[in-house]
Amino acid sequence: MGRHDWSAALIETTLAMSAALALVLLLRAPLRRGFGAGVAYAAWLIVPASMLAVLLPSWPPRDAGVLSMAMQPVALYAERMQAAAVVQESWRGLGTVWALGAAVMALLLLWRQWRFVRGLGALRRRADGLHEARTDCGLPAAFGLWRPRIVVPRDFERRYSAVERSLVRAHERSHIVRGDLHLNAFVALLSCLYWFNPLLHYAVGRFRADQEFACDARVLRRYPGARRYYAEAMLKSALRVGAAPLTCSWASTHPITERIAMLRHPLPGAVRARIGAVALAVLGGATAFAAWATQPTLAPQDRLITMSIERPVSQRGFALRVATEAGLRLENPEALDDTRRMLTFDLQRVSAKTAFQLIEAEFGLAAQFRGEAVRLVPGVKRRAPPAANARR
Repeated sequence: MGRHDWSAALIETTLAMSAALALVLLLRAPLRRGFGAGVAYAAWLIVPASMLAVLLPSWPPRDAGVLSMAMQPVALYAERMQAAAVVQESWRGLGTVWALGAAVMALLLLWRQWRFVRGLGALRRRADGLHEARTDCGLPAAFGLWRPRIVVPRDFERRYSAVERSLVRAHERSHIVRGDLHLNAFVALLSCLYWFNPLLHYAVGRFRADQEFACDARVLRRYPGARRYYAEAMLKSALRVGAAPLTCSWASTHPITERIAMLRHPLPGAVRARIGAVALAVLGGATAFAAWATQPTLAPQDRLITMSIERPVSQRGFALRVATEAGLRLENPEALDDTRRMLTFDLQRVSAKTAFQLIEAEFGLAAQFRGEAVRLVPGVKRRAPPAANARR
């Protein structure tokens, strides 16, 4: 991706996320039927993999050998800098809206989690290591990122039989061992950062459903003869309030009919599960590669930089600073004077090409780009107007 600013990264990862979400939502049911709930749940890893792929540097860079910058009339500098200022203000306004939306979403999720924990009341540790709450809302459940705990309702012994209690404990412990609590926290973080994406909010519910399906399958693989008890335990919790964002709750809001219907189907064999895992790995790799390969490449001279120089620096210092901000290597810094102080500059979201044009206007040295390197050659010296955000 190159040296992108946050807004470009947000846009690119949003597009990659949306495409990956659409793919997973389309394939989750066939994967579950063909290869099991575990493979369908693992398919959600395609989403962060695709988002990460678009943040990786593209290769090869879009550069056509040596590019010598043509000199433009000095009057265009004012227009360039004014346009840059307009773009900066626009992105600043959008950034404020995005930050406010992320903060509101974070507060909403934290409030839901706080309401759930507060509703539990004082917890009492039981002899079996579980914690007993004063209420039954959303329980049994597992929560806690650093010290995970399984909390059961106060009528746990009376509501569930001994076999059902064992299944409930196995279910919640499986969530903890498999890291589902941390995955839910990651999903909550994505919901805050990408609060404006309706497809993500729709997909969160499907993700939590697949999480429960996969956990059910893991437990039933350990207790293959307990399907009837498992279904009865589900029905006893079907009308309870659903879980908070950072919990894994037995009394979930997911369609209970789907979970019970899944209990009637035999679990896939080890061979079929492995085939599904390999197919999913190939699909995930291909999707991530496609996201990486289709991202727009950025020529070195088009990279945007933001740079404020409050104190006058030398010609060489300014050129080196521009090259560093653009991720370029200045081949001949000795061509510039390192003793005489120059104007201060405030460059906001300006391309490296424009920044080096300012050097040409001030010192008469034009820039030639060679891939990731830039070389200064004699050009035409023209004085940039004050509107170019240059300050003495």
